[in-house]
Amino acid sequence: MNGWFPQFNKHGDILSGDTEIWLTHQTDGIITSQEKLVEHGTKPIWLTPNTFIYNDRNGRTKSYPPEVDTIAYNELSSNQNGLWSGFHAVNDGFLDNYKNSNLQSTVAKGSQAKYDQDKLAYLTPYQDEYKHLIIDNKEVYSDRIVDYIPNPLIVVVATGTYTRQFVGAPIINPTENRPVYSDGWLCTNAGDAEGLYLRPYDSLTGYFLAGSDWFYHDFIKIGESLIVAASTSSGDLRIKCIRTSEPRVYLADKQPGPIIPEKPVTPQEYMKQYNLPSLDHWIHVEFPQLLAAYTEAQGHAPEPDFEWAAFQTYRRYMEPDVWTFEKMLEWEKNGGKPPVNPQ
Repeated sequence: MNGWFPQFNKHGDILSGDTEIWLTHQTDGIITSQEKLVEHGTKPIWLTPNTFIYNDRNGRTKSYPPEVDTIAYNELSSNQNGLWSGFHAVNDGFLDNYKNSNLQSTVAKGSQAKYDQDKLAYLTPYQDEYKHLIIDNKEVYSDRIVDYIPNPLIVVVATGTYTRQFVGAPIINPTENRPVYSDGWLCTNAGDAEGLYLRPYDSLTGYFLAGSDWFYHDFIKIGESLIVAASTSSGDLRIKCIRTSEPRVYLADKQPGPIIPEKPVTPQEYMKQYNLPSLDHWIHVEFPQLLAAYTEAQGHAPEPDFEWAAFQTYRRYMEPDVWTFEKMLEWEKNGGKPPVNPQ
């Protein structure tokens, strides 16, 4: 099964694939069936809830069932109601806009098309750093735009090489990126925090899906279910469902783990400052889970260097009555192995 570039339709079915295209049916994150539909194809997107378009291996963009057959585009987008756009990156770029198989218009220098129902949105000019956001033939924003959502209007503006600012929604950390919107909720890449954020688009409170293995994510809210689909680094399909009734956290706290400060502080101050769980839980639960996940993903046990680097994060989980601050610094300085029991 090929899980690259997953995309939901309005019912929660998932298209995915690179070299071959698969259809996955799921309910609340549980896969109910899977079927290979195209032997040679990549980056499918839904044209309607029951049909899709994709690029084949012969340099053509086609549809399933067969209707569309045109030049291959670098990017495809649609409103899942018969309207779709193909971006071609040749020279200054252009955007072809279709209704089913019929070409309706071409936008010179247009790129990154999206839809607000039947209203076309895009960025222009393609080659320039400073871009204009056009929605329904009207300019609505201009800046160093790298991404956007047309409705509600959320614009992602570059503030540096890897940093971003959101206009129209709060940002959790300056490396957050790639927002996907569904029914009042956002799913975004957490950037340096490594994972995905799920939250109401105007809130900093929600859910954090930890880990770096969430590539090309898509997201849909169906009822009270928040469903995320993504590719793993090996190309498998990964699906997660969270109910909106589950307890939420303040996501601005979900950042890369704190580092031991240069100026010593007491363990009590350290624990209080970061609201950390117990060292015992890290040693006996979280760290073994980390090693098991590494072994499963790589097909072999971690090398000692990885194990040492990973276990340094135990520093976030020390308990004053078990592991003193001075003993911890001495242990780290000597490059010791993780203790089975630090007492």
